[in-house]
Amino acid sequence: MIYEKVNLLTKKECESICSYLEEHKDKFVMGNANGETKYAAYESDLTIEFPKIHNFLKDKIEKKDIFLFKKCKVIKSFACRYSMDTSPSMPYHYDVDDYTILLYLNDNFKGGGTHFPLLNKTFSVKEYGIGNALLFSGDKIKSWHGAVPIDDGVRYTISIRISKEKIINLLFKSFIFFIINPILTLYINIYNKKNRK
Repeated sequence: MIYEKVNLLTKKECESICSYLEEHKDKFVMGNANGETKYAAYESDLTIEFPKIHNFLKDKIEKKDIFLFKKCKVIKSFACRYSMDTSPSMPYHYDVDDYTILLYLNDNFKGGGTHFPLLNKTFSVKEYGIGNALLFSGDKIKSWHGAVPIDDGVRYTISIRISKEKIINLLFKSFIFFIINPILTLYINIYNKKNRK
């Protein structure tokens, strides 16, 4: 499995979460809690800053039984706030967990999306809809992705990380993060320079 659509929240639930996050936007920082700073966006760790939202999402996911026949655990979640005055995008990267559920919270912005260059595919809230999420495997080479820049407005997403809790997965993640990610970043930079000419 590389990616699939998951219906997770109603539009009203998303509007409520967005309003609450916007009221507390001072809790979003450019930090390294979820990886290296150079791969970050303006994030807020929901497990620390907004535990009620984290637990609400965790309960929803566990009740949906998304992962049939697999024992998985929601280990953390964080919200990203993309805006022109903070961080309009996020560079390409690998998530360091087995699965990511990327929840789209709003659509009142221009641009944006989640791009998987090795799949040559971009997913967006326009395609998926508010309250729906992109579920993808973090332990696949083709899961390298980044957030496409927005052009106007504020974009909110929530990334929910899922783990199968196996030691072999930890070894694979270390290999991906420290070896493959820099190579792919270099490749994309060279490719983009050639296409600009």
